[in-house]
Amino acid sequence: MRLIHIQGDAWSDEPLSIGLISIMGANIPPYMILSYSWRDDEVLYADIVHPNASVPRSRAGYDKLEASCRLALQMGYQYAWIDTCCIDKSSSAELSEAINSMYRYYAESHTCFAYLDDVNVSPKEGELEASCWFTRGWTLQELIAPKEIYFYSKNWKPLGTKMSLRTQLSAASGIHEDALNNPTTLEGISISDKMSWAALRETTREEDESYSLLGLFGVNLPPLYGEGRERAFRRLQIEIMSSSSDHTIFAWDRRTNSGDMLAASVRDFMTRRAFIPLHYEDYLDRFPPAPSIDGPKLDYAMTNAGLHIQLPLTLIPHSNDLFLSFLSCRDEGSDSFVAICLQKQNYRGILTRYRRVCLDGSALFRISEAVLSKDCAWPVRKTIWIARGPDHSDVSLTKMGLAISMPRGIQLDIELCFYPSLAVQRVRGDDTGFHWFDERGDDQILVRAYARVIRGGGFSPLILKTRAQPLSPTEWPSITVAVGEVNDMLWVFVQKEFGHVKHNLGPDSFKFPGGYAWRNCRGLFHWCMADLEMKSLRMEKSSNLSVVVRDDSGQYVCAFVVSDLGRTLIVTF
Repeated sequence: MRLIHIQGDAWSDEPLSIGLISIMGANIPPYMILSYSWRDDEVLYADIVHPNASVPRSRAGYDKLEASCRLALQMGYQYAWIDTCCIDKSSSAELSEAINSMYRYYAESHTCFAYLDDVNVSPKEGELEASCWFTRGWTLQELIAPKEIYFYSKNWKPLGTKMSLRTQLSAASGIHEDALNNPTTLEGISISDKMSWAALRETTREEDESYSLLGLFGVNLPPLYGEGRERAFRRLQIEIMSSSSDHTIFAWDRRTNSGDMLAASVRDFMTRRAFIPLHYEDYLDRFPPAPSIDGPKLDYAMTNAGLHIQLPLTLIPHSNDLFLSFLSCRDEGSDSFVAICLQKQNYRGILTRYRRVCLDGSALFRISEAVLSKDCAWPVRKTIWIARGPDHSDVSLTKMGLAISMPRGIQLDIELCFYPSLAVQRVRGDDTGFHWFDERGDDQILVRAYARVIRGGGFSPLILKTRAQPLSPTEWPSITVAVGEVNDMLWVFVQKEFGHVKHNLGPDSFKFPGGYAWRNCRGLFHWCMADLEMKSLRMEKSSNLSVVVRDDSGQYVCAFVVSDLGRTLIVTF
């Protein structure tokens, strides 16, 4: 380990004598370690060892170097470690050793100075949390690893300690206060939680997004600059898997999927929800094995054929090749199961090969036990291979609008309303949980369905009523579009009826768990039981009408477009 040796009078204005020494073995003296955001013109290793002593003092970063060393000397420390000065980056072997040892360097330091050069002496409310120090990738481990941290403003005035500022530090970083107070508690924190701490941080070199996390997960990895963000993060995940059975490493979410179980970037773990790993005995008890399985398979590994793992699977109703697969973790807030979507591949007769897919823009689902037991066959454990990418595809087939034949040249009155009284009703009927309301009429067009809402078990349909001249008021046709939230997504079920002949949108149209003809619009609707003001909107012929629905507080609820194209009315969400 290379350290800065500090000599001189700590209390005078005389320049300090700063040199470098290498210490081998376990006889490392007490040292201060510095944490900061890199700026231009930092003092480098070559500057310190340069025979011309005036070179390092000409650097813009020398004032920071000398100020931190003077503070260390005043506290009784004659040695310091600062990355730019103590690492010879011209040596790839030394750089690799330093990257893999960085967390340990901070953990074994006797004190750490965190220099926030964009924070004033007396920071305003929120100024500390807004420091760019909290946005850098490398400073994550520098916040967690040291036992003691002193924070300083841009003028080197004390702001507080890791203990005294723990509430603000937790708010700024997203890290639990327990982990800040006692880094040894990291072992009990899930992989997905740790990944989420780094999801919004940035690094100058894209590979450092992964290399800066090595110590946090207790793994070693040779740095290969030039391999790119995705390859580096893939190597990190495989290395973590080799020493952990935590399924939350698979609990990532993004709108597009590479086809395999590994995330492309730490940003895929950017979620507001926390996941808790299940004890493996509880996991095995919840999901029985398939008859062909001899016993539980605790280990899993990435092979040349993909991830070899044992997971509970259940076929999505009315689907031939889409399965929900359940991870050994639960949602912290609701105790819901955490599931992913897998698509079976018949690869040269191998029926146990799958690929991970997104379903309507989502790669992760939270499903309660009640919903699972009602809507699906109970999952059973199977040993499978999940293919590795690339395969950037989405199984969503729900992009089309609802087309309804209408006379040419009509005028429409469209009214939007919620029916809160239906919110507590229970739908009766077939296995999919829908109750159909038949309304006959030779000239009527009817689309009506009431959809089950998982959250709270209630119902609330959104009604679009269309009045077509020249029908009499008693013959007004209606279009009922039922909306609800399942797995944090908006879904809609529709059915068409022309006269006495009923036509369902068939299996070639689109699929979703619970039956055919589900329409899924991710992120548009967060369940709201507030009454909406009645609105009457008129659409002239051959025109488009965009409708945005808001509740009484002005919150966005949903939006859709109605288009009159000749003889067809198109309702698109």
